[in-house]
Amino acid sequence: MIFSNSILINCPLEIVWHYYLNFDNMSDWDEDFESANLLSGNIGEKNSRYQINYFPKNTIAPSKVVEKILKIDEYKKFKAELRSSTFTSIVTVKFKQLGQITNVSFIVELSFKNWFYNILGFWLKVYLQQQQIKSLGNLKRILETKFWGFIEQRQ
Repeated sequence: MIFSNSILINCPLEIVWHYYLNFDNMSDWDEDFESANLLSGNIGEKNSRYQINYFPKNTIAPSKVVEKILKIDEYKKFKAELRSSTFTSIVTVKFKQLGQITNVSFIVELSFKNWFYNILGFWLKVYLQQQQIKSLGNLKRILETKFWGFIEQRQ
C-alpha cells in the first residue's frame, strides 16, 4: 500500500532540511511525537537506528517504532525503514529547492504484519495520510513563521 503527499514551504531548502531532520523540533510539528532515542550508529547517518515513541492523541495506547536510516543525500533525500509491532514502512522524503521555496514530498510504502490490520488497511492508510497532511501543514506554518519573522526582525 502506497500513499504520498507534498507541500511547498516558503523557506530556503537548508532551513527546511535541518529543521525536519532534528528530533528536538519534531514535537513542534508532529502532534503525536513523544521522543526519540538513538539505538545504534551515529546521529543522522546511514544505518543509524532510533526508537521513536508516539502517543496519538485520539488513542489510549502509545506506539513505538524503530527507524533505520537507509539513505541520506544531503539537502535532497531522506529514506528510512520504520518497523512496529503492526506494520513496516519505507518512507522516502525528497526536498527540492524552487527559488526561495522548498518542495517537500513524501512517499510511504506501508505493509501490515497480520490479517486484522490488512483488513483495516484502507482506513489506516486514510488516517495516516490525514495525519501526515496535518503534520506537514504544521511544519510549513512553523518554518514560514520562524523564517519570515526572523527576516522582518533583521530589517
